[in-house]
Order: sequence, then C-alpha cells, then structure tokens
Amino acid sequence: MSDAQAATKKKKNFRIGCLMIFVCAGLMTIISLNLPPSAGLNRLPQHTLVNAEGGNTLVWKDRAAFDRAMKLLIDGAAKGSAALHSDLLVPLLACRAPKATPIIITDSGMFSSEVLVVSGALKGCRGIVTSETITTAWVDPKGK
Repeated sequence: MSDAQAATKKKKNFRIGCLMIFVCAGLMTIISLNLPPSAGLNRLPQHTLVNAEGGNTLVWKDRAAFDRAMKLLIDGAAKGSAALHSDLLVPLLACRAPKATPIIITDSGMFSSEVLVVSGALKGCRGIVTSETITTAWVDPKGK
C-alpha cells in the first residue's frame, strides 16, 4: 500500500469515527430532551386522555375518519354551526372516552396520535385523537 493510499484510508477512518461520535451525541441529546429532569431512568410515562372543555374525548376510527371529521368540523364552524354535520360525525367515532382514561400511544404525530384504551369500560377502543387531549405523568413502576 502506498503512502497516498494509507493517508486516504486514515482520513476516511477519521471521518467515520467523527460521524459516529456526532450520531451518538445526537441520540443522547434526543433521549435526554424527552425525559423530564425529575423523571430519572426509573420512571415510566403514563398517558391519559383529557378534554380541555371537561367533556369526553372523541376517538376517531382511523386517520381517514379523523381527516373527514376535521374537514366537517371546520366547514360547520365556517358556516356558523358545528352541529350542522353531527349526523355525519357520529359514524366516524370509535368511542367517546371520559376524562383520565388510561391509554397507550401507538403512533404519535404533531397534530394527532393513534391511541389504545388500556382499561375501563372502553378497554380495547383504538383510534385517533388530537394530540392536545393527551396528558403524560411520570410514574415509578415500583410505586415509590
């Protein structure tokens, strides 16, 4: 191997090493941003549904139903009556979850998330909710 080839290989290995350090640092930053300082590593997230207006949280059947419902609600609000399309909205619902319903988030997005109700009368109900209806508390799995 010539000196030029050895130098090229050394530069390439150096770049790969720097890239690996950069990626590891980025992953550690992302992980640390997702955990509150008080959480530590011994706490787990517990998600619940909460409607800011105090009523039930609407859980839509799927993304298509959610998108259709949002369009109907926006159209109804623009015309001055959200109740205008209520007969069209009900078939799009998977369930109506009361306040503090425990859930698991199966897929999250910026504006909506897919959830699964894990206990209570609605256990097994799966669908899409608006992201602002989800609250998270950090709990110790050992009950401390």
